[in-house]
Amino acid sequence: MGWGNVIKRALIGGAAVTAALHYKSLPFAYLIRHGVMIVREGAKPKLSSPFEPYVYTERVMPDDGDYNMHMNNSSYNKNADYGRFGLFLRMGVKQLRENKVYPANGAVVFHFVREIAILAKYKVITQVHSYGKKWFFVAHLFCDPHSNKVYAFGMCKFVFKSYDGKTVRPVDGFKMMGYEVEEDGSSAPCQMCDDSEYDVAGQSLLDHLDVMKKKLEEGELSVEVEDNAA
Repeated sequence: MGWGNVIKRALIGGAAVTAALHYKSLPFAYLIRHGVMIVREGAKPKLSSPFEPYVYTERVMPDDGDYNMHMNNSSYNKNADYGRFGLFLRMGVKQLRENKVYPANGAVVFHFVREIAILAKYKVITQVHSYGKKWFFVAHLFCDPHSNKVYAFGMCKFVFKSYDGKTVRPVDGFKMMGYEVEEDGSSAPCQMCDDSEYDVAGQSLLDHLDVMKKKLEEGELSVEVEDNAA
């Protein structure tokens, strides 16, 4: 075997190892994963309630990390996106689309508690936190799958929109997916801030994040839920 073949095999092997360690960042990986989720989650039972959590377990790969050797900020948002996508699929977003309505993300805020090291496993808990006359909030918890210690938590502000751009009330959006909820928001795990605060850019989202932080500190928010995306 000549040196040319040795170098060629070394380069191919190196490229294969690099691709395996960075498969999440390969071209079209994000879209492919969403396609797989549509098939996989679409075949599973619908969530019994719009407030039931969607949970999946993941591992921090090298392409998720930064120079501090733990998961970088953008990876939290990317994995939260997977959590929301899985949640909406299991809630019945297909029925929502049949009514020419879709959920639109208005804002995302995260609070980081502790780092997640490279190659460490973590679970992402995603669920509808609360709702009002216009907006509904989706909460994310990043936790250790064994000890349940919290790595990070975040909140997303969502609105249902029709294809012609009109806003659809959360109670009507949930109804389209087959769920009956109370008009005053009392069906949700948490109560919302007053709707008048929505006119203050981002303030309501920060208020909800503070409420979530307090509930975590006081042990009122459980993270002991099983992976239901496996």
